[in-house]
Amino acid sequence: DHGPGIPDVAAALRDGYTTAAASLGAGLGTCVRISSAFDLYSVRGRGTVVMARIDQEPVTHRAETGHHHRLGGINAPLAQAAHSGDSFAWVRSGPRLTLMLADGLGHGAKAATASDAAVDELHRSAHLPPEQILRHLDGALRTTRGAAVAVAQLDTDTHRLGFAGVGNVGARIRTGDSWQPLVSHPGIVGAHFPARVPVQHLAWSRDSLLVLHSDGLPSRWTPPEDTDLLGHDPAVVAATILRDAGSAARPLRDDTSVAVLAPDRRAGAHDRRT
Repeated sequence: DHGPGIPDVAAALRDGYTTAAASLGAGLGTCVRISSAFDLYSVRGRGTVVMARIDQEPVTHRAETGHHHRLGGINAPLAQAAHSGDSFAWVRSGPRLTLMLADGLGHGAKAATASDAAVDELHRSAHLPPEQILRHLDGALRTTRGAAVAVAQLDTDTHRLGFAGVGNVGARIRTGDSWQPLVSHPGIVGAHFPARVPVQHLAWSRDSLLVLHSDGLPSRWTPPEDTDLLGHDPAVVAATILRDAGSAARPLRDDTSVAVLAPDRRAGAHDRRT
């Protein structure tokens, strides 16, 4: 939300704490207890983002090197429609961890069909490098209206990230204290695929963070600099980026998705809650 923020998060999570006379003060505490993962990020004067996840498996990838990576995101359909033309997914194949974001052309069910087809094909081709994955996606999307697609693949053995994109999708990577944009090639996966797809190769370190997003996010969005936020669950980071790119008075102009890949900076995070 774009609210006033929570002055004392620890107090707000305790049962019985409330700032409203008509509330029992049991909401956040209950969310913590019944969720398999819970995270909350709040800044006074800017608002609060809360994530409660209920699932059987945490969204954490552990490489053979012992390094952990977390992935998450948010997908917001235009005008709260039943279908979003955006999709994102991640797949593990040996040391390769691949994150893909697809933006089906237009809106509605047909756009969703295109991005869903991209997700299905990713699960069949995640063993391939990024440019070959995109070529497989192009074949799989030929019967759809097509999509803009970004593919980022992390080799957890060599700590190298490969990125390739076709169409109007965006990406930025943070290493240390600086952000660097990653460039997608013009074209449409499934309709007008380029003859050559450039691949960018970058070093990946324990302080890196990758953001993929569809064009629903304004092109001049400001990357977050709050180091406290960057240590939160990637879904919370993605939701905060989406919130801060707009305002309560300026609704989304398109289906919008943001996906985040980050090292897991929590001590012992693979065997305890967020």
